[in-house]
Amino acid sequence: MYGDDVESQKSNFYNVIIEWIKCQLTSQPNPLMVCISAPQGAGKTTLTKHLVNHFNSAEIKTLSLSIDDFYLPRVDQQALSEKSSNPYLMQRGYPGTHDLNLLSDTLEALAKGAEVGLPTYDKSQFSGLGDRVPKDQWRLAKTDQQLILLEGWFLGFQPKAAAIADSNLNEINDQLKRYEFLYSLFRSFLYIKPVDPQFTVKWRIEAEQNMRASGKSGMTDKQAEQYIRKFLPAYQMYRNSVEARKHEFDNFKLIEIAENRLPIQ
Repeated sequence: MYGDDVESQKSNFYNVIIEWIKCQLTSQPNPLMVCISAPQGAGKTTLTKHLVNHFNSAEIKTLSLSIDDFYLPRVDQQALSEKSSNPYLMQRGYPGTHDLNLLSDTLEALAKGAEVGLPTYDKSQFSGLGDRVPKDQWRLAKTDQQLILLEGWFLGFQPKAAAIADSNLNEINDQLKRYEFLYSLFRSFLYIKPVDPQFTVKWRIEAEQNMRASGKSGMTDKQAEQYIRKFLPAYQMYRNSVEARKHEFDNFKLIEIAENRLPIQ
């Protein structure tokens, strides 16, 4: 299906997703809200930027959000870290480190076609620890968007019904249940799944290297590896649970990718 040239393969990959979305735009009322799940470093931000540019160029009002933009502000994340003994909650990233009220209010406003400010999180702040951008610098979403994309690394992960032996992961599992409201807001779901979750270690290090190369502050390679390895238990536990909820959506698409971030052939 895909040629030998990497850029050609990437273009074909994106075009498959574009056509999948196009079919839904013609058959469903606006706004079409699409949830995109892919691990850290897999290229979901680059993909969503491409989709936004493509559809806006076609005069289809489109915007993208990342669940990362709804992280707690630095001061609140510090407070959470200080009161919790759970290592998974001592850094941004895991369920429990987001402002869910802000996320819910923003998505509901977009679903109604209202004008709303879109929060932004700057991961380069505090030497890579990150912080939310001041509200007067948020993007403004105009009314009546036609296509809304939300991307995130753990979207679609289904919480386990039974208690988990690891108490720290059990707390994360309880936190994950608080995100279930999201899936009633989306009719379409795209799951980009690496064949090996270990790929995320390399990808995350590369992402921080690129951030530093762009002139922004970022984690060192060692810090990035320590950061991302804390997420591997969640990938191992939940990554295969996403497909099981495909019946919850009008349209569900799974694409498995290799280490080069391209679909496996």
